[in-house]
Amino acid sequence: MITYGDRRNNATLSVGYGYFNDGDYQVNKVPVYVPGTYAAVNGQAPELPIQGYEEVTSGFKGSAPIIGLAGQAKVGKKASFIYDCMFIMGRSENKDGYQYIAYEYDPSTWQLQQLSVAGWQDYSMSNNQNILVIMPGMRFQRSESKAFQISLAGVIVPNEVSFPLPMASWFYRF
Repeated sequence: MITYGDRRNNATLSVGYGYFNDGDYQVNKVPVYVPGTYAAVNGQAPELPIQGYEEVTSGFKGSAPIIGLAGQAKVGKKASFIYDCMFIMGRSENKDGYQYIAYEYDPSTWQLQQLSVAGWQDYSMSNNQNILVIMPGMRFQRSESKAFQISLAGVIVPNEVSFPLPMASWFYRF
């Protein structure tokens, strides 16, 4: 962060990096079966030969560089206009894949006859999502150690959602 100005009239530029993990994020190794057609054994699926293992992820993990611009301008003896804006350049990525297995049954007995195993299909889900948070408001300074602040933030996620987020804060210096 870098700030220019004094305690009542100032501007701050900040740069940071955010990281989020929902706690369920994990990398699993799943078996990949040898593609082919396999006959059922007494109406039961046979044990399929394993060709190898692939890594797939579950859960959500994301990271984002964050740029912020904030400021305060005195508009009265005890009141100041405040402004805070953050631009979050989010990115998430999950590696996944699947293997399709088709089960074929005898139509008269509904007994499994054979299964067909397709090859492994890799796919990665990557998402770049920019978020803009704009927070204009007012700060009322009651004394050197106490202030009350109210703002109406706007959260803007392009092509997704935008919503207001009212906030109130009390500041106490110890």
